[in-house]
Amino acid sequence: MSRVVPHGERAWTALAVIAATAGLASATLAAPAAGDWTLALHVGGASGLTYQERYGAGPAHAQSFHSTSRLRLAASRELAHGFSLRAETGWMPYHHEIPLVQAMGIGSQYEFPGPTLGAGASLDASFVPVAAGLRYTRHRRGFAGVYAEALPAAFWSRWRERGLPSSAPGSFSMIVPGALVGFGLTGGMDRPAAFELGVQWLVSGGTGWRSLGPYGSEKFRGLDGVSATFGLAVRL
Repeated sequence: MSRVVPHGERAWTALAVIAATAGLASATLAAPAAGDWTLALHVGGASGLTYQERYGAGPAHAQSFHSTSRLRLAASRELAHGFSLRAETGWMPYHHEIPLVQAMGIGSQYEFPGPTLGAGASLDASFVPVAAGLRYTRHRRGFAGVYAEALPAAFWSRWRERGLPSSAPGSFSMIVPGALVGFGLTGGMDRPAAFELGVQWLVSGGTGWRSLGPYGSEKFRGLDGVSATFGLAVRL
């Protein structure tokens, strides 16, 4: 489960990543670029996340998504001194089933004023980051290298709640700022293709309270979790 930190702290962290990446980019772009392009495809998982939920005038209570799968697509161009410009996107789908008893407020700390939900309700949240920044890789010829990366990002997210038979599913979409910060191992790039193993910290802004349908509303404080992936990088 993701750790919940104050929104201000998360925002300052993302701003620091953006400022540091911009400074490195200015220094690196002044050097001649090698010009080689690399495409990478990663699959793996991401940690769960928490949000707050309330129905009607009832009090807010914490809910959580379990860990999920993650897809990463990236393109990078080599610069000088081990640096490369990197652009990345991907997809993280979250799904949470709300049991009938909980959705109706039976045995819980809040009262649900709406109709019976039949088999229960569900909440889906999808995240698509669009990021660009720098990666630094240190290689020994013919051996695996280590890398570190910092990529300011914009996260597009879509939230959708289903299970209310008396109304259409509630949903909303929005874009929030954030960052991807990671490290990992990569194979020797003197070959046309190499395996990669990476870990990333994902951080983003939150949504505030948003209404989902006529009864419920959710508040998401932002991503603050870890992702581990592996994949293949191909030099063009």
